[in-house]
Amino acid sequence: MVEKHIRMSLEDSLKVRDYAIDRNISINKALNELIKEGLNKNETVNFMNKLYKQINKIYFNQEYSIKLLEQMYSDFEFDSLSNPKLSDTLNLFKYKNRTDKMNN
Repeated sequence: MVEKHIRMSLEDSLKVRDYAIDRNISINKALNELIKEGLNKNETVNFMNKLYKQINKIYFNQEYSIKLLEQMYSDFEFDSLSNPKLSDTLNLFKYKNRTDKMNN
């Protein structure tokens, strides 16, 4: 076990003391528990931020798919188009929706 000395405000010291008294543990053990809780909460916040970014990406892809489907139904000419890569309308749509949004 590593021995460290710390400085804290009187207010924080009283909170740690109350925490220790409420749980019937030593100040040292109370500090260890509080530090572990704080570190775990930090990891949880980081995980939640990562999850939030992934959800936003899924949402964007869903919105993109809906827009693409709407565009296809409004502009698609089944008889005249045999190669989708040659569709100017489709290529314009892809260009408009690719800029900046795909980098987020």
